[in-house]
Amino acid sequence: MNHKKRINILSGIVALVIFAMLPPFAHAAPVITTVTPQADGTYTTSFGINLQLTVDDIVTVTGEPYVEFLIGSRVYQAIHFSTGFPGGGVTVLGFVEGVESYHADSDGVEMLSPIILNGGTIRNAGSEDLVLTFTEPNTSGVLANPNGSEVVTFSPSHNETGVSVDTNLVMTFDETVGAASGNVLIKRAYDDAIIQTIDVAGGPVSGNGTTTITINPETDLDPATTYYVDMNEGVFRDTDSGTDFGGVSGEYFWTFTTAGTGSGRIAPSPSTVTVAEGDTVDIGVLLDQPIVGDTEVQIDISSADTNRITSNVSSITIDADTWEQSGNFTLTAVDDDIDNVSNQVVVTLTANTTAAYYDGFENTVTVTITDDDTAGITAPIPIQSVTEHPTSPTIDTMSFVLDSEPTDDVVITPSSLRNQVSFSPTSITFTSANWDDQQSITTSAIDDNNYEGTHSDTITFSISSTDAIYAALSLDDVPVTIIDDEQPTRSGSRMNPVVVRQLFADAESSIEEESTIDDVIQCTQDQSLTQNLTRGAIDGRPHAYAGGIVIDVARLQNYINQILKDRYSFAAGPIDGMFGPLTKQGVVRMQQVLINEYGYDLGPFGADGIVGPMTRSAINAWCSRE
Repeated sequence: MNHKKRINILSGIVALVIFAMLPPFAHAAPVITTVTPQADGTYTTSFGINLQLTVDDIVTVTGEPYVEFLIGSRVYQAIHFSTGFPGGGVTVLGFVEGVESYHADSDGVEMLSPIILNGGTIRNAGSEDLVLTFTEPNTSGVLANPNGSEVVTFSPSHNETGVSVDTNLVMTFDETVGAASGNVLIKRAYDDAIIQTIDVAGGPVSGNGTTTITINPETDLDPATTYYVDMNEGVFRDTDSGTDFGGVSGEYFWTFTTAGTGSGRIAPSPSTVTVAEGDTVDIGVLLDQPIVGDTEVQIDISSADTNRITSNVSSITIDADTWEQSGNFTLTAVDDDIDNVSNQVVVTLTANTTAAYYDGFENTVTVTITDDDTAGITAPIPIQSVTEHPTSPTIDTMSFVLDSEPTDDVVITPSSLRNQVSFSPTSITFTSANWDDQQSITTSAIDDNNYEGTHSDTITFSISSTDAIYAALSLDDVPVTIIDDEQPTRSGSRMNPVVVRQLFADAESSIEEESTIDDVIQCTQDQSLTQNLTRGAIDGRPHAYAGGIVIDVARLQNYINQILKDRYSFAAGPIDGMFGPLTKQGVVRMQQVLINEYGYDLGPFGADGIVGPMTRSAINAWCSRE
């Protein structure tokens, strides 16, 4: 054997070995490379409108695939045709729809991607399926019977939402039409179920012989549901030409959704319930229709008031096989310490699923919570008394505590009505953390270095908070008795004329209605009338004071007695026509009144208790007023 022959044999063996080691040939999935629509033009009956799709590999077609052609307002199935290679392989797929009299399209026949296999297959020799999508061509110039009847508007419009459940279906045509024969179908979009079948011959259809056809559905539609309207060619006819209307493929041209929530689709039981704080309630959920498809419905449970209500689960699931059985969950009313403004909360149920009938629809459970908390402030025990002292005054303490947790800070601020007492601290604040801790305010008498005797003040309180319930509360005023640490001192032996004037001016409301201050003191120029009021008994008749001034002593007594009783809760004693019952103790009290009210000291009194300090100069001052 020569060397060349040996080399060729060895080369062949090596080649066979290498070929055997190579992987099988990998076929790529075939794709559509070229899209060729029907040439622009106007096509009438007996013409065909076709579409050619060029594939980058030889493919074999089985079954009856088609491409949808949208002609006018209806979709038609353009059937497959092709001339294949021996053995059935093709590289060009053809689809055609023959033009009929009812086809009418004046704005271009649309050729819709993808190819619909319709139970068939399109594969190459390697059993790789064709990628069915293609770029939809511009066919605005491909027209079909442009003079035929076409719908100008639909009502409700295509893809309109919030449509009334009792809506009519209205079609406005570009030419006059009338009912021919056949049915208008209202279909539910999520499962293509026929909801109503309306016979146009004698059915609830009006507008024959006009350009507007109105269809009145026999029953109201369901809320929150998507529908489409379907009708074949020939249901309506052009009354002038006798040409059949091409029909409507509603899923492409006339789809709408009714108004509403669709809450009945997921129905809780009970949907309203009352529960006490700390207690629980079981809620069941039922579906109203079978679940379409091999799927399940997840119902999410939520609430904006999770501080008031909680659920034992965040969602429940109902599957297609058990759709008639109730899904269940448990709600718990939170036992808090708050007196809540509103005791009604809402729990929302939301369907989350691939089943279109249920997906996104909601329902609610309204829960009324019986609150066991009442807002309030435990009020302080009334203060007995406090004593003035420059260094060691006696004090009293007021303690406070809230009866329930507030939703925001509550500030209590005390005030002194007559500015006779002070507070430490000047206010206290209760929060959601310390609301049940007792807080105190110390009350002290203000040492003002003025003789006031034992006197009183009133403590008032303001409450501020954005918690509406606490902000509306009030606290009772607290009286306080203040013991003075000063003694009365004489600041003059004669009454200040201004004080006399004010004192007697105030008397007018205390003396008998028919009396005036001039009935008490009558200023005259009769110098012969003279009597000393500082000595002896006075019988209550009008008497002259030195200088010709006449005083009705009884009325003056009445005034003094009334002002002490009405304004200072002090009784001077019986009125017997004499100054005698106005004892020294009584006059001292009156002196305290004058000091407190007018800052003036009457001065000392005689041993007999007579009102001596009302001297001539004081009375003269009154009479010399303007």
